[in-house]
Amino acid sequence: MCIHFFRAFAILLGICLCSPAGNGQEKKEAIITPFQETADSLLASSALQMLEYWHLPHFMSWSRLKGSDSDAAFLKQCKRFPDDLMKALSNRESVDHESAVHFLALYASVSRNHAARLLEKDLSSTANLALAPHTVKIREALIASLQVNAPKTRLMAAIALLSLDERHSKANEVLQASATLADVELLSESSWIIGVAGLTSPQAIEFLSRLLKHRDPSVRESAASAAITMGPLARDLAPALIAFLETGDDARGKYIAPFTIQLTQSRNLALVALESMKQHAKPAVPAILARFVKANDEDKIAMLACLASIGHKDDACLALARKSLDNEKPNLKIAAACTILHLASGDRKATELLKSALADEATLNLALETCRRFGPPSREIVASLVLILDSKTEDVRINAAYALAQIGPLAVESVPGLDRMLAKDVDNKTHTFASSCAAAYALGKIGGKDAAAVLLRVADSKAPGTPYAMMFLPDLGDDLPPTTLAVLLRAIESDDGPKDVAAIALCNLGEHARPVRRYMERLLEVPEAGWILDTALRRIPANPR
Repeated sequence: MCIHFFRAFAILLGICLCSPAGNGQEKKEAIITPFQETADSLLASSALQMLEYWHLPHFMSWSRLKGSDSDAAFLKQCKRFPDDLMKALSNRESVDHESAVHFLALYASVSRNHAARLLEKDLSSTANLALAPHTVKIREALIASLQVNAPKTRLMAAIALLSLDERHSKANEVLQASATLADVELLSESSWIIGVAGLTSPQAIEFLSRLLKHRDPSVRESAASAAITMGPLARDLAPALIAFLETGDDARGKYIAPFTIQLTQSRNLALVALESMKQHAKPAVPAILARFVKANDEDKIAMLACLASIGHKDDACLALARKSLDNEKPNLKIAAACTILHLASGDRKATELLKSALADEATLNLALETCRRFGPPSREIVASLVLILDSKTEDVRINAAYALAQIGPLAVESVPGLDRMLAKDVDNKTHTFASSCAAAYALGKIGGKDAAAVLLRVADSKAPGTPYAMMFLPDLGDDLPPTTLAVLLRAIESDDGPKDVAAIALCNLGEHARPVRRYMERLLEVPEAGWILDTALRRIPANPR
């Protein structure tokens, strides 16, 4: 890992993730102490890990990071940081107190997000573990911080506490009362953190519901974005999102998924949020059906995506989709075909239309993008996508792989084609690392013994796709082959293996890696992997939870 790259990237991520809310001058003045600089650097460096590997380092594990002599000052700050954090947190008069609370709100929320991505069930338990061995003292200090005069400190303390215990009555009370604050930037940032944390207490839902009605568009945008990030966890927000949808153009805004780099465009955020909630958005069906006729093409496609995601198989939904299938515009026709396959499995007209679109050079890219969004559950469509995996154009192959990933386990027949794509040599022209990553991601989402066997075989090789195969092994869950742990340990011990990625895979395996816990302890001094294994050991306590 390159420390200099981490610190440079912190400048970019710090703008949206780490910097305290407020105007430009306040942000500039906020980062003035060594503690604040270190806190922002560690948050941004952790965000980079999330972005590249979906791995969250324990805030104490950074002290094991190895570097060159030029990194000595930063490494010294890392080693001091846990003690400095506790000092700042316990002293409410300290200039660093608010920054310490802010750090904890962000870090605890990201730990929950990371756990949710790994399909862990008890997000609060994971957040408590992420702050060990200081969890008890941190909770006590956060409770005391609920009493301070500064609104931001109180609100951030409440969010941090709720990340540890969503039933904390005083924290919920503070959160509920904060919806009336005048500071729109603080409200927007708080929504973002709540969305990342996936907080679902009645007070958190009420907080977001009220912000969806806020007079400031940036606050409404942030509240809707939180619902999108939460997905099915935001099911209790359905009534508020339906009301938001009824506001028309006020529901438009921009959304960027946390820990991604993507271009932004204005969309109907109410529809995107309802789509992300899947079957829990069923109460929105009448509103969608009523608004469909007068909607623009973009919103019509978003509405069709909602119906497909909800999977509500009533006559009215199916009739709307069938009518759209006869539309002259290819984007609506293809979206309608994908929707019908979710509502009426095996429908011949929809299947043939989508197969034709995938076979026609003029509509291929549009069809692939639509399949990547909708994931039409059809073996015939899977067969068409498998043929496209052999395309001479890399972007086409990549989109086909991501479409298969969206289809999931039903796409098992694509495993051999994805195997070829993952194992292929990289030439940085017609086949780059992006192809390897897409193939590994798809295999992880499809799962099953065949996909698991491919990922493990490539992970245990010297192929260019080896790091990506390792990265997505944790997605296999119970399909994980029994020799996985031995393969990852062997990579860490080898002279030329991707030690860091193998260590991250072990870390993300969580309890699945418990059988080799003692072995990992012996590898803590490996420069490239030791600091990551330290996080893995903290995620797997010596005694079962």
